[in-house]
Amino acid sequence: MPEQDRKAKNKSRRRKSAPRRNLRNWLYLLGAASLVLTIGLVVALGGISRAKEPVLPRWLAQTPSMVREAYAYAETAQDKLSYLPCYCGCGDAAHGYHRSNYNCFITSNTADGGLIYDQHGANCDMCVAIALTAKQMLAQGKSLKDVRAEVDRRYSSLGPPTNTPPIP
Repeated sequence: MPEQDRKAKNKSRRRKSAPRRNLRNWLYLLGAASLVLTIGLVVALGGISRAKEPVLPRWLAQTPSMVREAYAYAETAQDKLSYLPCYCGCGDAAHGYHRSNYNCFITSNTADGGLIYDQHGANCDMCVAIALTAKQMLAQGKSLKDVRAEVDRRYSSLGPPTNTPPIP
C-alpha cells in the first residue's frame, strides 16, 4: 500500500502543477507576442526617434548617389539653400515658381516637421551641382555670401535666376 499511496500522491501533484505550467506557458507566449508587436511598431514607424535621420522618399533609391546626397543635404540645410538661387529655369509657373535651390528638392515643410519633396531636383544636374557646391564650400569654411557669389558667377549666364531673397 505505501507504494500505491506514493504513486497516487505523485499523480495528484502532477495534476495540480499542470494548470500552473499551462498558465506559465501562456504568459511566456503573451510576453513574446507583445515584444514582437512592439518591435514591429517601432520598425513600421521608422524607429524610436525620427529626428535623428530623415527618411528619403523611396523613389530616390533609383537615383545616382550625387542626387541622393543633394536631397539629404537639402533636408538639413534649408537655412542655407533658401538663400541660393537656381538658374535652371525652375522659377517659372511650370515648376511651381521655385524661390531658391532649396525648392528644387523640398517643396515645403509640414506643420509636424515633415518635408514634402519635389522630384525636380532628381532630374536636374544644375540643381544638384548648386546644392553640392554649397555643401562643399560651406564645409571648407566659406561664408554663405561667398557661396552665393560663386553660384551667381558659375550659372548666371545659363538662365534666369529664381526669385531668391537676399542673404540677411
